[in-house]
Amino acid sequence: MCLFYKNKNIKKANNKIILKKICFLFVIFYCCSLFCQNIFASQTLWVSSKNAKLKKHSNASSATIKKLSIGEELRVKSKSKRWLYVVTLTGDAGWIYKGKVSEIKPDISDINTDDESNSLGSLFGSISGGGISADSADTSRSIRGLSPETKDYADNTNTPKKYQQALDKVLSQKITENQIEMFLKSGKIGEYAN
Repeated sequence: MCLFYKNKNIKKANNKIILKKICFLFVIFYCCSLFCQNIFASQTLWVSSKNAKLKKHSNASSATIKKLSIGEELRVKSKSKRWLYVVTLTGDAGWIYKGKVSEIKPDISDINTDDESNSLGSLFGSISGGGISADSADTSRSIRGLSPETKDYADNTNTPKKYQQALDKVLSQKITENQIEMFLKSGKIGEYAN
């Protein structure tokens, strides 16, 4: 009988040791997962739209904390539908509409800083998160007018000059940032969508 109790006590002691080891491993795993979450949760994005603003809350009518420059690096801390909570390299934190950022760092040397000349690029940058996208080469080409290839095609296919002139007239029109902003608001597009 004594041997039976001794074996039973050894089993209990072994079970306690195994349970302690399991608890210890669980605590280590939990701490590592918290540590790794902080490391891998911060996604790096760059501002890709000229009129990007860091907002206090996740909506377009919220107070602006800071105007952001194209190419400015951001660290994503959390996401809420079409908005990202980010921190700048200078430590400013706030919300930005996801259509204003890119996973690829923009080439700042290709960006024209003239307010009027890049309006279409800003427009397409503003609504890209809303399901509408445009190739950046197409956007910049539309600002400059027809490409040489397109012009040659129009000449070779005998496209009437009046159509070419009408297209040139449309492409030469300027759109201001304010007009774009009003268009987005009235159409509830991009960051103004409900």
